[in-house]
Amino acid sequence: MGDFRVRNITDDYDRNNMYHHALDDIEAFDLLLKEKMFVQAPVHIGAEQELCLVCKHW
Repeated sequence: MGDFRVRNITDDYDRNNMYHHALDDIEAFDLLLKEKMFVQAPVHIGAEQELCLVCKHW
């Protein structure tokens, strides 16, 4: 899970590509919420997974 080949964003193409992928991830997360695809019980905490939520003004 994940890719450890991280590099700096150097131009507009890189920035647009990053935002495109981030928005795809948010869309997928929204679908999971709408379709109630998360396990309701028992509650599990995936400590290795991180999620950052921001407000609409960010």
